[in-house]
Amino acid sequence: MNHTISIMEGGKDNKYSGDYIFRSSYDGMADLTQNPIWNNIPAVKEGRLMEIDFGLGYYSDIYSLNVQLDYIVEALLAAPRVK
Repeated sequence: MNHTISIMEGGKDNKYSGDYIFRSSYDGMADLTQNPIWNNIPAVKEGRLMEIDFGLGYYSDIYSLNVQLDYIVEALLAAPRVK
């Protein structure tokens, strides 16, 4: 079984959106909860959207990358499965 993962910036609709979406989040970013395009993306509708705090993904040293990987693995394991 193959699944895709998308990393989306700014919540823009993407006809190629994945089964799981990771979205960088930060204070003051656009609120997409009322956006019908965003809310119709299957991964969003089915609870497979993972918000990543901007600070978590900002650094790229080995320690930070390990923390990021741990977060991603835990988020994927906790996410609902694709139907």
